Amino acid sequence: MSVRRERVDPAPTSDKSLLVHRRWFIPDDLSQPVPPQALAKLWRALFTLEFLNPSDEVTLQRVALPAAPGTLLDSQDLPAMASAGALLAGTDSALLVTQMVWLERERRQDPFAVAGVSDPAGYRDSTLHVVTHPGFVLLPVPAKDLLCAGCGQPSDATEGALKFGEAMLFPLARACPHCKRAVAPESDKVVLRSGQTFLFSEAAAKVALSIELIRAPQSEELPHAGLVEALEEAFGGFDELVDDQVAPSR
Repeated sequence: MSVRRERVDPAPTSDKSLLVHRRWFIPDDLSQPVPPQALAKLWRALFTLEFLNPSDEVTLQRVALPAAPGTLLDSQDLPAMASAGALLAGTDSALLVTQMVWLERERRQDPFAVAGVSDPAGYRDSTLHVVTHPGFVLLPVPAKDLLCAGCGQPSDATEGALKFGEAMLFPLARACPHCKRAVAPESDKVVLRSGQTFLFSEAAAKVALSIELIRAPQSEELPHAGLVEALEEAFGGFDELVDDQVAPSR
């Protein structure tokens, strides 16, 4: 069963027209591996369900790990129907595949539609993220602080981390700067930029699907049964994280 976590508070801004809503879907067990074949099948399902446009290109971005902060991602455009194969290749890296569609103009389906009506109208920007290096995890909603369970002291979560799309790549080899204890995903906590606090293992993932839209949909649960089924087949159980009132990815 999917679990929807609490929505973050909107970030104050003087120009709300520049802020969007992003919904993340991650496996509910950080330690459970997701086979590359399952990820490729999930990406293909987004085309089969008519969320994405098979006639348009997909952008692939990749970075070899470990990498220094500020390292630029290798980026290339691929034919949409060949893009799933990219998820089968590569080790010790992080990669993402992404495509933005306009629902009405491209006659695409909306995973958040209610009674067949898009909610809201406009665009959907779908991105599948994959981390294959064992020493890194993805923090879909970027964190500002890491709370060490050993000494209880906070530290800057961005230290040594890499920006990856709209998420953060976090190195598990990083030690607490206060007590030198290694990161412990099942006991350490992260403070997200919203101010919410989660167990590290609840906020981190090795794979994640994000969907960006102009504002939060009315439905708190993902209403499209086909996408729920595809996510459960790929991830097993999955959780949802919400990043609201954030800058658009494009």
